Amino acid sequence: MKLTMGERFSLAEILPGKENFANLRIVRELQLELAPTEEEWKRYGMKEDKGQIHWKLEMASLEKDIRIGNKAHTIVREALEKLDNEKVGEMKYLTLYEKFVKED
Repeated sequence: MKLTMGERFSLAEILPGKENFANLRIVRELQLELAPTEEEWKRYGMKEDKGQIHWKLEMASLEKDIRIGNKAHTIVREALEKLDNEKVGEMKYLTLYEKFVKED
């Protein structure tokens, strides 16, 4: 699935931290897939400032194809549906919601 850097960071934020161990392995693998590589840090001009990561504005729309298996997809969809059901969704998650939940 193609995701921007912003979507990758947002998705990493909502992944569950408490799950059964089988699902936690899948979450860990997805976290590694979402994390920017050293090459991306350079290419995007990424900098960390007071716990916030910033990158060049012109790189914001670039997408990377992230491998997301069926179970990982289900975990993400359930996390987004939970935000929606609890009415705590935020604008930064909207494109993820459209890609993972509304695609069906």
